[in-house]
Amino acid sequence: MRDRERDRPVKKSNTMLYAVIGGGVLVLGACCICGGVGGFFAFRNYAVDPEAAILGKWRHDGAFGNHQDFGFVRDMEFKDGGGFQLHSANPAFRFDNGKWRLLTKKGRSISVEVSFQEVHVHPGKEFVFPARTETYHLTVESRDVLHRRLHPAGDGGIRYKRET
Repeated sequence: MRDRERDRPVKKSNTMLYAVIGGGVLVLGACCICGGVGGFFAFRNYAVDPEAAILGKWRHDGAFGNHQDFGFVRDMEFKDGGGFQLHSANPAFRFDNGKWRLLTKKGRSISVEVSFQEVHVHPGKEFVFPARTETYHLTVESRDVLHRRLHPAGDGGIRYKRET
């Protein structure tokens, strides 16, 4: 009887094979999920339409590049439908009748024409200046950072951060 037991084929266990395959599937799945989430956060700032991205309030955040900041920069707000507003920390200055319109758009850069009317407010009297039109060359650096170049090919200008 003993000889028969030795002649019987030995049955192999597939447990180790299943464990290795399962581990590989888990690692691959984790890589896909992490890569997808990481890719979303890495590229979400670059897949923006600059015309839509500039909408909102922008707070002056200093100069960049070869530009010197002299402190006369005002916060700005682009509104849906073409409304535009400059905001001054000085209550003696107000900006009325603001509008903006798209001139050009390429990649993350956009040029807009803004118009507004400056008003100097003094006790008992307001000095209303003629309407002014300016061209802003803007680059959407991310969802929360906007650069205003002082001329289209310039490498310096004014940096803004989105106000929340």
